[in-house]
Amino acid sequence: MKRPMMTQTTRAFGAALALLLLVGCSASPPAPTSPTATPAATAALTNIPPTSTPQPTSSPSPDWKIVTDDRIGIRYAIPCFWQADVPAPEQDPSGIGSYPVRNFTDEYVQSFGNKRADLIWENGAKKVDVLIFEASTWNLEPGSSLEDFAQAALGSDPDTSSVESTTPVRANGQDGLLVAQRSAISGDLGHVWLFSLSPDRVLGISPAPLEAYDDPDIEGIVNSLALNPETEVAVPSYAPEAPPEGIDGGCLTGTP
Repeated sequence: MKRPMMTQTTRAFGAALALLLLVGCSASPPAPTSPTATPAATAALTNIPPTSTPQPTSSPSPDWKIVTDDRIGIRYAIPCFWQADVPAPEQDPSGIGSYPVRNFTDEYVQSFGNKRADLIWENGAKKVDVLIFEASTWNLEPGSSLEDFAQAALGSDPDTSSVESTTPVRANGQDGLLVAQRSAISGDLGHVWLFSLSPDRVLGISPAPLEAYDDPDIEGIVNSLALNPETEVAVPSYAPEAPPEGIDGGCLTGTP
């Protein structure tokens, strides 16, 4: 693996990425950006444990809906009252902008006041940020492994963060990597799932709050992923958790 040159621009980008992943539980949804880069994993992974989320074993729950991101050709299921802020083409000319998928609205955040917005996490708010990484940003060759990307993009600048561990996972039959990343600034431990989209592009999914990476709703989203047209979305068979107080959950059927 060719190690990226830590230019001032790359270092600044790495710091911004670390803040998004580790402090990025920011209450307001981030505007689409032109993110980051990563390689596609090509090496076969063995002995891959499934994530802990229950896998669909019966009919899909009617309390989930399917989201399509036509920019990168992925689909996934989210609880019916969640919203996915997929950027419109005019917002994201690059086609690789990041966006939040969340169980709350802007109005919900504003109801806590400008100085108390972080209280949303204590009151049931949660989200994932969908990130698209390109290999060229980190001087990685097309076809570089997910492990190479994790070390290059999430652990190459010890002033901002380091990779504490990586765990091969499989979501909906698709190989991925769960990366645990330690912030050098706060000491917090965050997690990011990585999945290959193409030889030079990788999908990242980063949950918030930090401890929500094993939340049933968030793992349900990850386990539902369809990264290509040939894969069906694995809609969970279990009902999602109720929304935060004040968020309309009228679409829920009450089916367990």
